[in-house]
Amino acid sequence: MSVAHLGLTRHVPTESELEIVGDVDILVLPVGGGSGYDPEDAVKVINLIEPKIVIPVAFKSDNDPKLAGPEGFLRELGVKAETPETKVILKKKDLPSEETKVVVLKKE
Repeated sequence: MSVAHLGLTRHVPTESELEIVGDVDILVLPVGGGSGYDPEDAVKVINLIEPKIVIPVAFKSDNDPKLAGPEGFLRELGVKAETPETKVILKKKDLPSEETKVVVLKKE
């Protein structure tokens, strides 16, 4: 499986940067605004990279109360908010083949 973490950025990757990244199975994406993506740009990046799974990070928590929660990002993506997972086990054979799946991890 290939995993990409774009870092804490708001930069939408260029075509040449996307070629370097290549095919991505799992995308770790900062979605809380601030130094990370706002919901609209996060969705643009997902549409460009077309990962099988997105794990949103860098959103509102006790440590980062000024950031937005993941709800706006999920709404912009058209995904129903589900209960955050404490732990997730991902296997290549279980990756979705059609639509991108979002896995929100519980912030502790």
